[in-house]
Amino acid sequence: MSFEDLLNTTADIYRRTNRMFSGAIAATMSPDYQPPSGSYFLLTVASLVGSGTITVSGLVSGVADTEAFAFSANGFLQGSKKFTSITGITSSGLTGTLTVDAVTSTGGPKDAEYLVSSGVKARIVERRSSVAISIPGGTISAELVMLCLPGADVLEKDIVLSSSVRYRVTSVIDQLEYDTVHHKTAKLQLEPLSA
Repeated sequence: MSFEDLLNTTADIYRRTNRMFSGAIAATMSPDYQPPSGSYFLLTVASLVGSGTITVSGLVSGVADTEAFAFSANGFLQGSKKFTSITGITSSGLTGTLTVDAVTSTGGPKDAEYLVSSGVKARIVERRSSVAISIPGGTISAELVMLCLPGADVLEKDIVLSSSVRYRVTSVIDQLEYDTVHHKTAKLQLEPLSA
């Protein structure tokens, strides 16, 4: 029996982020995610060579629009237009790295939850039980872990949905067999139900 045969369920993995794009500056770039409705963009450039413009295209109040950001040195600029989607990112005259974050009008992060991986083969098990003493009594709690293949894209703070139960990933450990990763073990915590 192989390790994969022990993985008896599937899970969908979600990530909360405000990062819409991160990577090398190119003539045309595609966003990794769409912004939450009504987001401003904070663009940050690093390792910049040259001076030029980065233009974000998308929808503003349901109408196609663009916003241009001029850079001549490393740094960041926040836009003034409230986008509901991104259709593309272009650059002219620049090389380096770029991040595009969705933010509020005051620059605070504007996170949304995005599906990262669907149908990940996994096994969710109770590792051990313990008794947590609290007055007036004790409660039994379990440490839950998800075992998955080494290629699974799962990170700390991700959300795992399996069999209609939501979990938050508290840590991820690569389990080694000799010098290679055999599988990943992700510690889970039940996600509280929202009202």
